[in-house]
Amino acid sequence: MAAILVASVAAGAAIDTLAVLAAPARAEPAAPGAAPDAAGNWPGWRGTNGSGVSEEKGFPIAWSSEQGVMWKTELAGSGNSSPVVWGDRVFLTTAEDGGARRSVLCFDRANGHQLWKCSAPSDAREGTHAKNGFASATPALDGQRAYAFFGSAGVIAADFSGRLVWHRDLGPFLSDWGIAGSPLVYRNLVVINGDQDGPSAEGPSRSFLIALDRDTGETVWRTERPDQPRSWSSPVLVTPEGSERPELVLNGGNTVRAYDPETGAELWRCAGMTEWVTPTVVAGDGLVYAVSGKNGPTLAIRPGGRGDVTQTHVVWRAKRGGPYIPSPIFSNGRLYMVNDGGIITCFGPRDGKVVFQDRLPPSSFSSSLLAADGRLYIVNEEGDTFVLAARDRLEILGTNSLGERCLATPALSRGNVFVRTEKHLWCLGQGVERGVSSVESR
Repeated sequence: MAAILVASVAAGAAIDTLAVLAAPARAEPAAPGAAPDAAGNWPGWRGTNGSGVSEEKGFPIAWSSEQGVMWKTELAGSGNSSPVVWGDRVFLTTAEDGGARRSVLCFDRANGHQLWKCSAPSDAREGTHAKNGFASATPALDGQRAYAFFGSAGVIAADFSGRLVWHRDLGPFLSDWGIAGSPLVYRNLVVINGDQDGPSAEGPSRSFLIALDRDTGETVWRTERPDQPRSWSSPVLVTPEGSERPELVLNGGNTVRAYDPETGAELWRCAGMTEWVTPTVVAGDGLVYAVSGKNGPTLAIRPGGRGDVTQTHVVWRAKRGGPYIPSPIFSNGRLYMVNDGGIITCFGPRDGKVVFQDRLPPSSFSSSLLAADGRLYIVNEEGDTFVLAARDRLEILGTNSLGERCLATPALSRGNVFVRTEKHLWCLGQGVERGVSSVESR
């Protein structure tokens, strides 16, 4: 489809191409963390602002592939993105034809029937890893549209009827391991982590952070990150104590950085991460917690600084033990993290003291922690969900197997746990249980 606007970017950067497919009415900006949680929605990766925490109650502790299943739907294609929920609809992304076709899928929350598919009008592909694929970034919702990032295939906005509103080509992404950072909706912006490799082993990185107008897809601001290597984390918003202005914080290779979400200007940076970073930061008790691995460091950073804050704003540091892929969570006044091998660590948030460290049953983990109603939820790669008490010791309340490989983080909404496994989307928990209602993919 021919583009109708081409915008020049900084010298040396790829050309950004914007295809505006309609002239939509302007969506009313939504304050992050307000309406989505109140309505029981789960509007992005790990809910609102990547926190992984639901304020709702009534989520199940026990289920299996046969019991406690409201429905399961067979999925076309493949992907590791998480489901997201708004009202009576569930969304996720998938890739087919070896990544040549990448789409947002929408399902009826009541029965799992697929309502529509909206595909990116591009077959461009970047490199990827077998454990990543071409649909690992989770879509973000604002109540009117779903926004999905597909790397070299661009960014799309689809309205809730399945109509493609706009498509934005951000140029080719250079990475042997693919992309995975999920979009963040903030007011009128869709913010995307564009970290990637350089044009050569010796050349500067092509990484950037970009904010698109959520109604048109046009660039509002773009900040180059030439010294940032590849990373797969997602941006989050953090408001420092005593301030009313949020900061956009992004974990990245070697460095955690904060930006002004209105302009993209860098506010502060803190060194100490490993070179390749996947986990997203979390905030709690006035601090930002950043982890990296394998077996890398954990930093507790006081936000609100300016410039290089490595020597001034790091409240505590753990030298090793950080996960390579799963993101940590702040819940019940504690920082919890599970590494790729299943070692769970609980830290005191202000002093970094290890409250406990234990091991889950032997397995591998790529999914990230969730929290609700005094419990923690974590899924291993075999599709077993461990439900833990959010306490100062390891207490396993339930071990629930779906019998399918799982790399995605679930979604929590109105008493239901939505799990995306290798072949199916599952709805678990409350509702009118019909045994297992299987829905064929369309």
